[in-house]
Amino acid sequence: MDWQRSSYCGSPNCVEVAFVRSSASLANGSCVEVGHCCGDVLVRNSRDPDGPVLRFDPAEWVAFTAGVAAGEFDPAGGV
Repeated sequence: MDWQRSSYCGSPNCVEVAFVRSSASLANGSCVEVGHCCGDVLVRNSRDPDGPVLRFDPAEWVAFTAGVAAGEFDPAGGV
């Protein structure tokens, strides 16, 4: 795993977050990194670590990952 620490200020309090890079990373570095903060899951673009961060509460994360597994976000139309 490739852990990277980063400051995250998504609320009045800034915290230090450890992000882990996806095991399905492409050789060109295009991938996502996931971290945990205050019970939520944070997702960011590995090529833009200071850019926007998606924040999912636990229920949203379960729904999102289920949608990914079902192909809901597949540009070809999914399953």
